[in-house]
Amino acid sequence: MLPAALWADAPVRVGFLGPVTQVDPLMVNGQEILLAEDVPVVSFIGGDGALRVGDVLQIEAEFDGDRFSATRVVRQFLAVGPVQIAKDTGISVMGSGFRGPGADGVAEGQWIAVAGQWRERHGVISRLIPLNDPAIAMTGGHPNLPEDGVGPIRIGQTAITGLAAVPSKTGYWTVIGAAGADSIRANVLSTGLFADDIAFALVAGFASGPIASETYEIIGTGIVGYAREAQMPQRDQPQLFCVAGGKVSRGAPADAGAVVLALFDVWGCPS
Repeated sequence: MLPAALWADAPVRVGFLGPVTQVDPLMVNGQEILLAEDVPVVSFIGGDGALRVGDVLQIEAEFDGDRFSATRVVRQFLAVGPVQIAKDTGISVMGSGFRGPGADGVAEGQWIAVAGQWRERHGVISRLIPLNDPAIAMTGGHPNLPEDGVGPIRIGQTAITGLAAVPSKTGYWTVIGAAGADSIRANVLSTGLFADDIAFALVAGFASGPIASETYEIIGTGIVGYAREAQMPQRDQPQLFCVAGGKVSRGAPADAGAVVLALFDVWGCPS
């Protein structure tokens, strides 16, 4: 159930997940987002907090019917770890393959942070960030559970080991731990993309093929959508998905307030 405040004309808490296409002003998923100086950019790999084109951000913001104001910004990575295989066409980190710009400048054994989006068989790079020293490893995405209950849970092709118990929430995991050749031994595991009070989100990603009858997912997020076979989203290019209540939205709530209706209009969501 969506919060009752959404039926009023008060500001709405929203989320974004996608790559930076412009830094000043900040543009993510085609939307300009106000990032005040007192809102830090949280990053697993540290750094000065300066954003670059290609960084993938998870943003929580307020929308007042006119503009988006960020309240929390986190840099998201598909993987942080040592490179096992480096070719001009792509790299492998902890067993998961990644393709895209910058791969031809990476050396085997180098530690690197990979920003991008998951596809069905590999990750698509939007930015690679070389790391000077070996660091704590991480991976983020939707866990793939073994169909027969035998074998490791994987994010991409990276096996997740060291789990004392499997969390009940399997939408999106962030796993931090020790890197292996094709695995990560989990020391810390957190679940979820956005805070519970985020009712709507604009998410960039690749659509899967059908995972059940008239059901697909935004690969790597655990967010599902529903469509007839002839209306399934394209799979060969990243798409923007309007998400409400943790699922791809089919339209604004019937009795939504003016701010929510304005949000759906600005985002170009089905109404």
